[in-house]
Amino acid sequence: MSSSSRAKVLGNTLGLGLGVAAIFGATAMFYSAKIKVTERVCTLSNTAGERVTKDGGSKFLIYTKDCGTFENTDYLLRGKFNSSDVQSVAYNNAGKKVAVRSTGWRAGFFSWYPNVITLKPQG
Repeated sequence: MSSSSRAKVLGNTLGLGLGVAAIFGATAMFYSAKIKVTERVCTLSNTAGERVTKDGGSKFLIYTKDCGTFENTDYLLRGKFNSSDVQSVAYNNAGKKVAVRSTGWRAGFFSWYPNVITLKPQG
C-alpha cells in the first residue's frame, strides 16, 4: 500500500471517528437537557454532606433524612457553576428543611445520584 493510500485510509477513519463522536455528543446533550427537574422539600441530615474524591475527580454529596442522597457538581448543560456555594448552603442549614431542586436519577450500581441545582432554606 502506497503512502498516499495509507494517508487516505487514515483520513477516512479519522473523519468517521469524529463524525460518530459528534453524533454521540449531540445525542447525549439532547437527552441530558431533557432530563426532568424536580423540586421537593427535604430535611438535611445533621452532617449535611461531604466531598468525595475518586479517580482524580471529586464531587460533593448532600445527605437528607427523608429524600436520600444528592450529588452536587457543576453542570454545564444547566448552566450551574456554583457547586461550592450550594454546598455552603447545605452546611449552614444542616438539620433544617430546604427546598431541593434537582435533576437526574439514582443508579446505585453506577454510584449516580440526582444532581442538586439549587437549595433554598425553608422558614
